[in-house]
Amino acid sequence: MQETSLAADQLAFLRLELASARVFKTCPHLGSTAANRAWAAKMAAALDHEAGGLEAAHWSAGARPKVTVYVGELRRSAELWREAVAARSDNSYWARSDDAWNQPSSKYQRDVRKALGLASDLPATSFGPPF
Repeated sequence: MQETSLAADQLAFLRLELASARVFKTCPHLGSTAANRAWAAKMAAALDHEAGGLEAAHWSAGARPKVTVYVGELRRSAELWREAVAARSDNSYWARSDDAWNQPSSKYQRDVRKALGLASDLPATSFGPPF
């Protein structure tokens, strides 16, 4: 789809979503704890950036409530990743990161996408747009 065929709010959402998705896709998975902590710090920053951008953007009346809920989920997710980064031991990092992986639920992302008239069929285990 060409950028010019998207409404301004659709384009704003996709650009912000893409930035977080790009960081997400660089996850080292079962690599070293140090590498995962560094990635988690980047993930928290990306989620904060996305949430801030979503808060600052202008949304239609129908999309605004969905975006507001999603922003809250993104902020909570960023906080969970920061808690994981700050964990004192490797075991504690992994336990806290397990909590962070469950946030935000893709349900909230789908709700915003639907409200904006974007495709909303994301894989159940995906964060960010399915590239």
